[in-house]
Amino acid sequence: LQALPEAVLVLDESGVASYTNSRLQALLDLDPDEVQGKRPSDWCHNPEILTFLSRYQGGDNSGLVSEPLLINPPQSRERTLELTTHPLFSPNHGSRLLGTLVVVRDVTEEQLARRHRSEFVAQVAHELKNPLNVLSLYSESLMEESGQSEAFRIEAVNVIRDEVERLSTLINNLLTITRFEMDGMEISRQRTRLDDLLQDAFSNVAQSGLNKELQFEIHIPRELGAVYVDKDLLRIAINNLLTNAIKYNRPGGKVILEAREEDGEVEICIRDTGIGIEAREQKNIFEKFYRSEDEQVRSQAGHGLGLPLARQIVQLHAGTLSVDSEPGSGSTFTIRLNSETAALQCAV
Repeated sequence: LQALPEAVLVLDESGVASYTNSRLQALLDLDPDEVQGKRPSDWCHNPEILTFLSRYQGGDNSGLVSEPLLINPPQSRERTLELTTHPLFSPNHGSRLLGTLVVVRDVTEEQLARRHRSEFVAQVAHELKNPLNVLSLYSESLMEESGQSEAFRIEAVNVIRDEVERLSTLINNLLTITRFEMDGMEISRQRTRLDDLLQDAFSNVAQSGLNKELQFEIHIPRELGAVYVDKDLLRIAINNLLTNAIKYNRPGGKVILEAREEDGEVEICIRDTGIGIEAREQKNIFEKFYRSEDEQVRSQAGHGLGLPLARQIVQLHAGTLSVDSEPGSGSTFTIRLNSETAALQCAV
């Protein structure tokens, strides 16, 4: 019992604490020696816990299994603890109640995950609803008199194409990250000319940044070595990074894609001159569903999957993805991969 990660408290049939383990000190800041042999009213100063435990001081409720109690302890408000109770019956007389087992668990991570899942569902619904609304609006307009205008038709076609691409990206990210989590992702490596892949990805994604009047620069040497990668997966990672560089940039800013090879390693850098990332948040941005509290970030549509997925893909290729950023000065995301030569040497 002392080795359990949960705090354990046993109350006898009269509500007196007959046993505690050492975790009670860590989770509730209670000295086990001051708790044992006493009723909760003698040692418990938290009104919620006291009310919760008082019902087990004899009487008809002694064997009651109540709903768990969730609390945020005063000494650590950012943590969430869960108290559950279980009746203890005599092994020789199944109907004879001997007391109550109280288990205290730290469920902070579970609560955060539940909240993130709820936020994620809401974000995905929002992300799907917006382009669908735009598609519906333009399709209806094309059937009306205003849709006969050649200029309007060109505008409608461009908008519809952009919204379909936006939907496609979101759905692909969802499917890919689901495959990762279900351990069903198989990597299909093949020799890939990295300069062609980067040029193609850059030219496609750059189209979505034209309405923000961004400047696009690409610096890739033609002699850049080939890499042995799953090009479809790597393209998803690069697309996600380029899309973020556009989304979180400032009007008139720059998006720069660079690549170089050195010491058997290929380095791909995606730079922007956007809003940047606070140092305290840089360790969180690769967590699934995480979104910054910054108002400029929240004003942009997002679902918190792009960066985690990009890092998973890079790590699947035995590479690394890092970030260097200053608020107001932009961000640089760097992918490092083994070149084909280095990969073959490792294989040998």
